[in-house]
Amino acid sequence: MKKMLTVTFSIFLLVGCQSMVDETDEKKEIPVYKETNDINYVRDLPTMIEKTTNIVEGEFIREEKRDKETKFFTFKVNEVYKGFTEKYIKIGIPYQREITELKDEHGAPLTLFIPLSQFIQPELGKKTILFLSQKDKHTHTYSLEIHPYHIVFDQNDIATLKKPKHKSKRIVMASDNKTKYYIESEGYPEDNDLITGKSYSRIVKIIRKYN
Repeated sequence: MKKMLTVTFSIFLLVGCQSMVDETDEKKEIPVYKETNDINYVRDLPTMIEKTTNIVEGEFIREEKRDKETKFFTFKVNEVYKGFTEKYIKIGIPYQREITELKDEHGAPLTLFIPLSQFIQPELGKKTILFLSQKDKHTHTYSLEIHPYHIVFDQNDIATLKKPKHKSKRIVMASDNKTKYYIESEGYPEDNDLITGKSYSRIVKIIRKYN
């Protein structure tokens, strides 16, 4: 059965007085911002195949220059299972979000970069199956349509669906280079995937069946 969950992330900024954090290890909780994102969280392979434009097998070979919100990687394609790509492709993966709507206690505008809870740093040189969008005609970059979006294989060709480690609320830190801010994000629900533990040959067989 095909299943897809839409996970909503709510991010609260809790502004802490720096002296209070340093001296008493406590935070004065002042909610100043709430952000909600709808993430397509997919836990089974048939749905990943259906919701994705391109499916390729290969490896991340290097990280390129990043911008304020996105990290870019070069990926070497060894096999194309759905869609069409070149031998070497550029992939953009959002890793943080710029927030500009906030003001400090004096009314001055703040610019913060919020780490995205769904970001996972790719492992270079590992055998990987990627689920990607269509290539952008202007940037010539592939992006993500679903989360999670890649499967990594070990030396025995056993799959791991790469998901964020946290499954409940967590605290991360962002900075405006002056003061630290404490951000609470919900993360992914605790949910077993239906991909991890399968062999590479089994994964490929399922992709070919549903593609």
